[in-house]
Amino acid sequence: MSQTSFSFHYLAEEDRIALSFTREDEALPAVLLTRRLVKMLGGYLRRYVEKHTALPESVSFEDKDDIFQFMHMSQLEENPPTWNSGRKKQPDKAKELSSAKLVTKIDIQYTERSVQLKFYKQKTHLVSLTLGWKEIHSFLYSLAEISRKADWGLEGTFEWCGQADSLQVSIQGLSRLA
Repeated sequence: MSQTSFSFHYLAEEDRIALSFTREDEALPAVLLTRRLVKMLGGYLRRYVEKHTALPESVSFEDKDDIFQFMHMSQLEENPPTWNSGRKKQPDKAKELSSAKLVTKIDIQYTERSVQLKFYKQKTHLVSLTLGWKEIHSFLYSLAEISRKADWGLEGTFEWCGQADSLQVSIQGLSRLA
């Protein structure tokens, strides 16, 4: 699988999230995501991770979210998302985002270890993005955080995916008990 880097940008004037990405030094066209599509995509990816994570039968229903969150954050520690200011290429980024196309449909195909996202405007294919297991966690966390930054109220959709602060509190509380 080729290495793909992606970045999210909140465009307040349009109330959209721009997704831009590159694959092996090849810039792919940026796309715009609506709140509805972010909610759908976030929910799908969260359920995908839950479905493809084996938990012991002894785990209670009430503890599942905490365990998924801990496992998710562990994956993020191994493959942390990079957050940079992007100041070097700001004019290029602004031009790229101004030509971004609005996504109206996402086709999601998956295997046990990867997810392929195909973005469409009506019936016109815009671009595809394949995410491996570690990239899924990074993508999901970044999507949760940018929607939180946009103040879209999608915390229920992402549940355990972007709650790093509460996880830190939980770990600190557990270490005090030990």
